[in-house]
Amino acid sequence: MPAPKSRCGFCGKGPFPTVPGLNRHIVQSVSCSRALREELGDFTKNVWSETVAADSTEPTEPTTSSPSEKPTNAPADHDNTDNLEDLDAELDTAANNFFAETTEDSGTPVELQGVPDIPQASIPPSRRPTVTVEDVPESKADHNNSPDIRFVEECPAEWKAGAAWGHATPSFEKIRQANENQWGPFEDEEEWKLAEWLSHNVGQKQTDAYLKLPITRNRTKPSYKNNKTFLQKIDMLPTQGPEWTCDIVTARGNRLNDDGEPMPVERLELWRRDPVECIKELLGNPAFKESLRYAPERVFADPEGNVRVFDEMWTADWWWDTQSKLPVGSTVAPLILSSDKTQLSQFAKRRKPRAHATVLIGYLPVAKLDNFTDETRSVEGYRLFHYSGRDGVDITCADGYIRRVFPILAAYVADFPEQCLVACCKESFCPKCRIRPEARGELTTSLLREEKRTKVILEHKKTGRRVKAFTDEGIRPVYHPFWENLPHSDIFSSFTPDILHQLHKGVFKDHLVNWCVAVAGSAEIDGRFRSMTGHPGLRHFKKGISFVSQWTGREHKEMQRVFVGLLDGAVQPAVLRTAVAAIDFIYYSQLHIHTTTTLAALQDALERFHANQDILFVWLHQMLHYIEAIKSRGSTDGYNTESPERLHIDYAKDAYYVKQMTIWLSRQEAVAQFAAYLDWLSVYDISSTTGDDPDTDTDDESVLADNAPDDTDDLETAPKPSHQISRKPAFPHTNLTTVTTNFRVSKFLATLSTFIRRAYPPPQAPILPNDFDLFDLYKILSIRLINIPAAGRHNFIDKIRVTPPVPGRTGRNGSPAHFDTRTGKRVTKGTSLEVRTIFTLPEHLQAPLLPTRLAYIEWFTPLRERHPDSGLHSVRRSMQNRTPAAEIIPLQEIVSSCHLTPKFGSTYRGSWTPEEALEECNSFSLNKYIYISTFCEQNSHISYVQPITT
Repeated sequence: MPAPKSRCGFCGKGPFPTVPGLNRHIVQSVSCSRALREELGDFTKNVWSETVAADSTEPTEPTTSSPSEKPTNAPADHDNTDNLEDLDAELDTAANNFFAETTEDSGTPVELQGVPDIPQASIPPSRRPTVTVEDVPESKADHNNSPDIRFVEECPAEWKAGAAWGHATPSFEKIRQANENQWGPFEDEEEWKLAEWLSHNVGQKQTDAYLKLPITRNRTKPSYKNNKTFLQKIDMLPTQGPEWTCDIVTARGNRLNDDGEPMPVERLELWRRDPVECIKELLGNPAFKESLRYAPERVFADPEGNVRVFDEMWTADWWWDTQSKLPVGSTVAPLILSSDKTQLSQFAKRRKPRAHATVLIGYLPVAKLDNFTDETRSVEGYRLFHYSGRDGVDITCADGYIRRVFPILAAYVADFPEQCLVACCKESFCPKCRIRPEARGELTTSLLREEKRTKVILEHKKTGRRVKAFTDEGIRPVYHPFWENLPHSDIFSSFTPDILHQLHKGVFKDHLVNWCVAVAGSAEIDGRFRSMTGHPGLRHFKKGISFVSQWTGREHKEMQRVFVGLLDGAVQPAVLRTAVAAIDFIYYSQLHIHTTTTLAALQDALERFHANQDILFVWLHQMLHYIEAIKSRGSTDGYNTESPERLHIDYAKDAYYVKQMTIWLSRQEAVAQFAAYLDWLSVYDISSTTGDDPDTDTDDESVLADNAPDDTDDLETAPKPSHQISRKPAFPHTNLTTVTTNFRVSKFLATLSTFIRRAYPPPQAPILPNDFDLFDLYKILSIRLINIPAAGRHNFIDKIRVTPPVPGRTGRNGSPAHFDTRTGKRVTKGTSLEVRTIFTLPEHLQAPLLPTRLAYIEWFTPLRERHPDSGLHSVRRSMQNRTPAAEIIPLQEIVSSCHLTPKFGSTYRGSWTPEEALEECNSFSLNKYIYISTFCEQNSHISYVQPITT
């Protein structure tokens, strides 16, 4: 007998198929959780409130509205609770009847009473669209000991957001039914894999040459013999995307040639494809089934609903507000558009996106406009751009249900010049608000731009009137912008923060770095960069920064990781505080999960930055819009400009004509979509070709550390070990002389003897090491760190390098030693340590009470109070009898990486190498900016983070 299904006794929702599912709903629903506490008492532990209270110096939270407040623009027909319950019951009955009698081709919505003129949605009880309330599976959360509990307020039930109107066959299922051969036009899996590899990695000429090789034709024997037949096979794939069309746009100028005649009309090609068809393809892709959301929600970090959480767009305010304005049963499809000028001859290497969740919808022409005079050329360029873009559309979604989808422009991702181009305003003005250009450096807000107001101004200007607001607001004479008739959208509020250009390049590099170099001197800053201590993955500017020829976002980020520690002592305290505030703002703005507390900290960093405006005169107005943008559209990682710029490389790299681009892109998308289809069939693991998996970023052969479970036969259920070393030692059977000399561990033998005696005190007489023992040494220790969703850290593998110096050879330079610094567990003795040697005990020294995998480390002193200007903790080397305090510890006592920046003093003219700086410097700062995750760990008010204890 199947278990009976139950409804929630507080809100009436359900039925839930299992009792745990009902309990999870009650705990994670704000209203139901509150009702449960009133009845049974409050047994909920608020882990975030304790974290916030532990640090009273952090910024206070801004006040938020109660989560139980109903939007003022909610439909008035459903204010009565009794009527709502009756409507829910009627909806469930109609849904059951509908799906019991309907056929696959029947998609007619069910007519329900109480909702005039709108066919009510039919929702199967077992597939009612619900909200995902856990980002991390329970097993993963338990293993990482990182809580991710989310208390959700779902949108009002009377909105019926994301409701299903019927059922249809998903796109992949249609392909499966229509094709007997699961490999499409290819004969088997091997031939398909070869075709996929050729498509992604080899050009057309090289493909033709490869297929004509005798070894390919005689041994491999693919069904495609040359590039032409190969491309024909690709074009036969059943996963072809929306077609491209070409429009001819003419630009008739006002310029005359030397003969006094009008110059020829410039004809431009506008290549595009139907955005609605692209949306249908994305929503219907089963590969995105688990990632799609059909309704907005409000998420809180506490059951009382005081700390709001903002991460994905469906948790922000825009979706909620927009949903309330649409007809009952609607589904919002927020569109994130991006545009950027691309020069085909200049590309930088960036990480390639592989999810294929971004679709190119058009190539906008870049006109020369030589037939226009200089006075009108820029205005005509604005008009030409806007030449190029109401009702809901029934779309079959990835779960097989038909929904009435309203594609609505939610965000426009572009750099600042592109934003001004879209907003029809001059670049000296703000595209979001009406602030005067001369006031953009002040910490003041202004009235926001409004579409209706702007259109009225343009209409009046078009008639030839003198409109003062047209000049005061810096509007361009584009009388019919593409957004003038877009429903339910506001182009000005849709402009999202541009972290790459506004913060990394604008605020940090162009203003903060240049200002600090002017204050301290380029020689001083270059010397500190040259001597900066190393860290895995940290770029070393071996010549300083004055000789960097080409700056990219990567260089800016690498500089930010050490800039605060580097400035300590080189500039005045006010300058250092300004730099700290600026980098704090940059790091806070990049969080993947925000709360009302982190937004308060973001505001505090902005105010601290502007507090020193009498020293720093720059334009920083765009930073004022970040907080509202996050509240409205979610965290900034969902709409940064780096991903679109990387996609522009793919969209233009292999073809110099737009028509060639569209053909090449269509084939690439068809191959990627077919790979996703095969993955859906569970016959081809697409993840095996993606690479760059952090889980596999370890040594080729690894062995479990001492904390691993003994029984590892069941690898599916056994948790992954937190500490791993290579199965084969990098330096096997190393004698004591080599150990002490190459790894600089003069007290190795005495320290190891002390470690063994501590485990076996007198009168026990354990076997002690001697000068003739041989040790297996390792050069890398891998540590699996806890997840920090706020920083985007998931399954991250930390590395500890322990390598001796390698002498140079003829014509080749040697490599210096690497002894990385890490944090340890014993706070009373020290939290920072330097790992000198990783080794295993020889077999004759092993004993039941002794761990076999050990590390020789040198301690630093416990952390001191934060510096009042830099905000960093200070440490020194811990000394014992005028020598470094050394100890041997089990590998499990090493927690994670840390980076120590030398305190160079007020003037540094030395020539230390990074290795010498770590050895010779007397005092260091614990660098919290080395990763965004360490920034989170040392700021305990950031939610979903386990703060370190100092």
